[in-house]
Amino acid sequence: MAENPLQASIDFGETKPLEKKAHELTVRVSAPAEAVPSLPAKDGAPPNASARLRLWLVAVEDAKGARTTVRQKTIAVGGETGIPAVNGAYRVEVAMNLPEGSYQVAVGIRDETTGLTSLIREQVTVPSGTGSAQGG
Repeated sequence: MAENPLQASIDFGETKPLEKKAHELTVRVSAPAEAVPSLPAKDGAPPNASARLRLWLVAVEDAKGARTTVRQKTIAVGGETGIPAVNGAYRVEVAMNLPEGSYQVAVGIRDETTGLTSLIREQVTVPSGTGSAQGG
């Protein structure tokens, strides 16, 4: 059972055909800004100036159990240099290249300051034609 103390969520965007039976799938990860604690800043800098989130993504094919390589990305959020919160949430998009099929996409998101880690997964079908991925 996945745990989600950061209240993170994932959804899927459009797929783009790349080559025969392969597609680029956009995975959108979001976490409410209120779940990422504001840090005291030095010399009057804005809160969250140094907040960092680390993401891990992997897709496991339902039929064969084949896994993609785990993708890892660290992002700065808030403050002058990080991505801003939009409608109260930090949002990141990551592209994954997948063959046609049905997958469990698993995402881990960790607040590097507190160590809180959310683990979530969603089912997605990468279509045999063009169009959007089917989540569920």
